[in-house]
Amino acid sequence: TIEAVSSDRIICGDTDQMTIRKNGRQDWSLFYIESGCGYFDGKVVTAGQIWIYPPAVPQKYVIYGKDQTIYHFLHFTGSFVAEMMQSLDIEPQTSITVSGNPISKVFDSIQSNMNNDSPTSKLEAEYHTIYLLCQ
Repeated sequence: TIEAVSSDRIICGDTDQMTIRKNGRQDWSLFYIESGCGYFDGKVVTAGQIWIYPPAVPQKYVIYGKDQTIYHFLHFTGSFVAEMMQSLDIEPQTSITVSGNPISKVFDSIQSNMNNDSPTSKLEAEYHTIYLLCQ
């Protein structure tokens, strides 16, 4: 199973932002650059690309105001996430280009379901998270 922990869409504006997590997080961190670009571990991730950090891995990423970046993040966890990533040939800590259409609406669905208390909302958030990884 996969459980979405938190998700949001960030419009950076003109302010530079830097995040350093020396010990990483306890969950997986996925970032999707909708527009502009971000610098993850010194590598440029551009619009339409994803960057994923596994749990307990140091994180360092910078967003510069001059790039007018909009990005989505998703923190998630699950007992078989590493195995699923491997079976889908997803290499964490490398930029991944999303095939097909932009996936911003998938993030909206995840966030909406995380904030909903309906009996199926947790399952729908899980479904959309798996769908996102399959893209």
